[in-house]
Amino acid sequence: MVVKLVRNSVKEVRNFLSKLGLSVGRCFDDHELVSLLRSINTGDNDYWLLGWKEYDTLDRASTFIVMLMDSEYREYVIKVLVSIGTIGITLPINYLDLGDDATGVTIMMGDGVAHISGRILCIRKIRVKRIP
Repeated sequence: MVVKLVRNSVKEVRNFLSKLGLSVGRCFDDHELVSLLRSINTGDNDYWLLGWKEYDTLDRASTFIVMLMDSEYREYVIKVLVSIGTIGITLPINYLDLGDDATGVTIMMGDGVAHISGRILCIRKIRVKRIP
């Protein structure tokens, strides 16, 4: 009976993460992922974000450890394994529309060209564990 309750609560957290947009195969830049995590506390839901930390695991992979609490004060540890890719583009400044959203990337301008670079994080695996 207890195992079934734990499985159901973990399943509810997985459904919540899926509705939030955190699912395997999705890709984000740094800013988008942090904004998505912060939106947990501002949204109208039964979960609170307690915090997160990024751990580098490999050269092109990283793990985010996210702590959540539900309305019943149960805590969950969510491990999000992401692949890390980088983007790097150089183009003339007159091609750049600075009115567009450029969050999550670095833009360096000089000598009539713009150098754009940033990290892209693609979710490879999500594990949810309830803390007893």
